[in-house]
Amino acid sequence: MKISKNWLLVAVVTSALAFIGTRVLADDAADIQAYGNNAVATFDGNGDFLYGGNNADATVDTIMSQPGVYGGHTYTGWSVLVGDASGSLDVFTSSSSAAAVGWTPAEGQTVSLTATYSPYHSIPEIATVTAATVSGVGEPLWNSPGVQGSGSQVVTIPPVLANPFNSGSPYLPLA
Repeated sequence: MKISKNWLLVAVVTSALAFIGTRVLADDAADIQAYGNNAVATFDGNGDFLYGGNNADATVDTIMSQPGVYGGHTYTGWSVLVGDASGSLDVFTSSSSAAAVGWTPAEGQTVSLTATYSPYHSIPEIATVTAATVSGVGEPLWNSPGVQGSGSQVVTIPPVLANPFNSGSPYLPLA
């Protein structure tokens, strides 16, 4: 059977387009932040070569919001900070997406998460988790890139930063 060059070209171009549209990478926070918007990424902490090559796991550091009613506001999804040796990402997903993959976030979980990289107002974020694997619990949290700590940090925001418009200035403070 003879295949014409035109059909071979069509097959190659179609395959290339399919692979470009389904890019999935397993990586660390720093590398994922270099991806283009709407790239599918798997955040698992691998690739920490800049930070000693230890391939430290991605660990849930902070639960920022979870489904429920708090202070009169109804939250329908999860917003959690997940860090590794290179930095952290905000993971935002609906409660139904998290339930569909069998994931209930908890501080200290080591995870591998597949989601879409989509920064939100310049905050590095992966959203709509489509796959989740918990490989450990009770792990030390990342206090800063490359430095694991022994527990949660308590951080306060000065009032002018919490609501900079009370200062009379229409601009956000730089420091």
